[in-house]
Amino acid sequence: MPEPLIGITSGYRTIELKYLHSCLSRKYTQAIIHAGGIPLILPANLPASSLTSWLPKLDGVLLSGGDDVNPRLFGEDQLPETKKVLDERDELESLLLKSCLEQGKPVFGICRGLQIINVVLGGSLFQHIQIQIPSAIQHDRHDDNREKRHHSVTVTPGSLLARLTGPTSIQVNTLHHQGIRDLAKQLHIGGKCSEDGLIEAIEIEEQPFFLAVQWHPEELTEYPEQRSLFEAFVKACLPG
Repeated sequence: MPEPLIGITSGYRTIELKYLHSCLSRKYTQAIIHAGGIPLILPANLPASSLTSWLPKLDGVLLSGGDDVNPRLFGEDQLPETKKVLDERDELESLLLKSCLEQGKPVFGICRGLQIINVVLGGSLFQHIQIQIPSAIQHDRHDDNREKRHHSVTVTPGSLLARLTGPTSIQVNTLHHQGIRDLAKQLHIGGKCSEDGLIEAIEIEEQPFFLAVQWHPEELTEYPEQRSLFEAFVKACLPG
C-alpha cells in the first residue's frame, strides 16, 4: 500500500546566536509516520510559486500549532497579549487551506491550525482568553507537562470527531491562550470544552476529511482516541 505524502506547516524559533530556525515538534512527524504517512515539513517562508508546484504532490495537509494569528486578519488591533505573529506563515497557510478546499484534499488542523482555519474562512478569535472570558478555565497550561490532560471535551453527536473517538466526551491537554470567538459559517462544531463551552473542534462535513482540534493530540498518542485522529487523517490521504 502506498504511503501518503503529508505536508506539515512549521514556524520559527530563535535558537543560539539569535538566528531564526524553522521549527516543528518531532511529535507531529512521529504521529504521521506511526499512522502510515510520510511527513514533509513546509517552511513558513515557502514562496507561493513553490507551493503551487508542490501542492499537487501532497496527499493531505496538516496545519500545525505555533504562534498567534495576526488579529488584523479578523479586523482587530493587536492586544499586548498577542505576540509573535508571523505574517508569512499566515499567508502560506491561508493559501494552503484555500487550495486544499478547492481540490478536496484532506486537512487536519491542530491548535493554531484550528484558529487560522476559522479566521481564513471568515471567523474571529479571542486574542487572550484569560482577559476576554474571565469565567473560562485556564486553557494556557504551558507551565505543565504537555502530555497531561487538563479538561474534557464534549463531543457533538453525529460529528466526524464522534465517529473517530467514540465517547461522548474525551480528556485533552490544553496549551493555548487564544480560541474561537465567532465561528465561520462554513464550519460545524465537533466539540466544546465541557467546563466553559469554548469551541474545541471544527469540521466541514462536505469535504472528504476536514477536522481541526484546539488541543495537541500529537502529545497524547498513547491514548487510542487520540491516535485515531491521525490514523483516520492518513487513511483519508491514501492515493486513489
